[in-house]
Amino acid sequence: RGSGSSPSTGYVNLVPKPDMLAEIALQATTFSVENGPTSGIQASITTKSGSNKFHGDTGYTYSGGPFVADTNGASRQQSFREQYVSAALGGPIWKTHTFFFGSYFNQQNEHNSTGYSGYYDPAFVAWGLQNYPNSQNISKGLAPYPVDRAIVGTSSVITTGGSLEPATCAQPGQQGVPTAQMPVPIPCDLPVYSQALSITPSLNHGTQYNIRLDQVFRGGRDRAYVGFFRVDQKSISDKIQSSLDGVTPSTGYYLAGNYTHQFSPNLLNQASFGLTRFDFNYGTPPHSQNQLLLPYLSGCPGCGGLMQIQFLEHMREHQAYGRDSV
Repeated sequence: RGSGSSPSTGYVNLVPKPDMLAEIALQATTFSVENGPTSGIQASITTKSGSNKFHGDTGYTYSGGPFVADTNGASRQQSFREQYVSAALGGPIWKTHTFFFGSYFNQQNEHNSTGYSGYYDPAFVAWGLQNYPNSQNISKGLAPYPVDRAIVGTSSVITTGGSLEPATCAQPGQQGVPTAQMPVPIPCDLPVYSQALSITPSLNHGTQYNIRLDQVFRGGRDRAYVGFFRVDQKSISDKIQSSLDGVTPSTGYYLAGNYTHQFSPNLLNQASFGLTRFDFNYGTPPHSQNQLLLPYLSGCPGCGGLMQIQFLEHMREHQAYGRDSV
């Protein structure tokens, strides 16, 4: 069925391992409506089935810190670990009649990411607490979430009070103009928004497995199968402020069945069904539970629309189909 890079209506992200695949067929620019309304590329995946002989394979791959070279000029080695485990087995339950096939895959990826991230400058937060102590934007949206992953000496100011009030801060020493909304204007030289280089921990763990059962009837003239595929994934959405980290556990599965009946050498009936489900959740890890109290902030008056918003969400999608053809 369909797959995509992000959850969307009618799609379930399935990334099956080659161990479980017998065939992949691609059909481009099709206008047939038998498998959906889209006219782009369509992928049909056939999973492996068992046979009268047992067959299978196993695999293990590991790469970690001892196998990673230091970057030129780096003062320390970056944390890094990748581990992949796979296994597959198929064979007969009742020879020439009933067969099974199953596969398993697990990945454990952990590393540190380095890059520049933006944040409200601590000087601005301190100024806001002093002049607007009752502002939820400052007291609940910014102050409880310090920048604790910035590398010392790498920060630079992006926005100042003067950037937000260019007309009233054109000359050195000038101050912003008081307004009814902001009676104490932001000083022209006050850093408001800055950026810094940070090292943040990242992980992407996942497990997927499938099982398929086949049954042959009437000396091979009729055949039925049912297959199940599931993938579980967990990753960290890390921030320069560790108290705003998020986790994205998600689960997807695909259940399918098919029955083929032969009326005659020239006449067949094929009935099939399928069900997909995707469950995506963006939540909080144990060290950042306090962000559940973070209010929805519409922006800081006079701050140029800069916002500090963290979304927590839970999304589920379902799709089912059935088909019978002669």
